[in-house]
Amino acid sequence: CITMYICSCRAVTDGAIRKAVKEGGIRRFRDLARSTGVSTQCGICAKHAKEEFDKAIASLPPEERAGNSLAESAELADEPKACAAGCVCTCGKKLDAE
Repeated sequence: CITMYICSCRAVTDGAIRKAVKEGGIRRFRDLARSTGVSTQCGICAKHAKEEFDKAIASLPPEERAGNSLAESAELADEPKACAAGCVCTCGKKLDAE
């Protein structure tokens, strides 16, 4: 298996994301960012990091996935999104790139 760096600023690999989800119990992207530093510096990796995170969550047995309750689903609704400027924010607003 080839290791791929997802975040070069913080040296976070795809394997580190999978491990954080599978072994570390991470179920929210914001917690992944806090624990690994992924997407917290320049933000360029945010979209790809979120895709890897989503794949890792999807690979869990259903009973271990987040979103099994309404409270968890509501909490996940405000997950960080990459905006037009490339930053990661929780507001979901598209910021001007200027």
